[in-house]
Amino acid sequence: MNSHAHAIILFLVSALLGGCLGSVGAKHSEITAQEVKAMLSSNDGVVVLDVRERSEYCSKDGHIPGAVNYPWNSAILQKRYPELGPSDTIVIVCRSGRRSHEAADYLQSKGFSNLYDVAGGMDAWEWKTTGCSDSDTPQGE
Repeated sequence: MNSHAHAIILFLVSALLGGCLGSVGAKHSEITAQEVKAMLSSNDGVVVLDVRERSEYCSKDGHIPGAVNYPWNSAILQKRYPELGPSDTIVIVCRSGRRSHEAADYLQSKGFSNLYDVAGGMDAWEWKTTGCSDSDTPQGE
């Protein structure tokens, strides 16, 4: 391979890794649990979307207070995403970050633009959680 081909490959790799292609379409942002906590403290308009399965959402470890539950793996989010506002600020959380990343990519493909993916998911959440009860029924089931 000649030096020109190497240069093209290096440019493409750095563009992909460095986000230079981001101008083609907005990407969702990764956010820390601490940033989520601060965002929730200062903004009433944030939708916390928990994409874990109902059993995880309702487990003894609970979920972020006020979060709605549209599970990713059982395709509830894929069916119910039209109920969310495409311009709403949406923080997406799962257990560790994999499903929330996939869900954010999906919502982005559907025209949602203000998406935040919680790095480390609920594993990184150190603050109050709530469980499920009759007055706090998850919205995915």
